[in-house]
Amino acid sequence: MRTINELLNSGKTLTKREREAVERHIEAHSEKISLKELNDMKCLAAIRKRSKYGPYG
Repeated sequence: MRTINELLNSGKTLTKREREAVERHIEAHSEKISLKELNDMKCLAAIRKRSKYGPYG
């Protein structure tokens, strides 16, 4: 099997086994956040995007 880095960056379709390996890798190396934190991040992203275009969009 290819390395995780190759699987993530290849741009090729993954087999079921490779996809499961990538999912396990992502799950193991991901930081868990609460729904409140996720919503806060979405709000901040929306504010930044809006302010990029000024007050009149």
